[in-house]
Amino acid sequence: MLVFTISEMRRNVSKIINQVIEQDDVALITRFGKPAAILLTYDRFNALVEQLDDLEDALALYQRQDDKLVSFDELVAGHKRA
Repeated sequence: MLVFTISEMRRNVSKIINQVIEQDDVALITRFGKPAAILLTYDRFNALVEQLDDLEDALALYQRQDDKLVSFDELVAGHKRA
């Protein structure tokens, strides 16, 4: 993982984006020494979204509450109320 400050990002945005794309890497952008943002390729982002969707679907199939299937959204909503 590449790490850059916001100031470095401002000065070198094109260079950093090209580096992330060419190396198929992820860049952590820090602000005041703390993580603030992540820069990743569009393909990597789409792969993560697809993987999350698959995991949500799998969880919905296996999660049971009161002997009935509960969707991921219903499960999350229930935990937010608790």
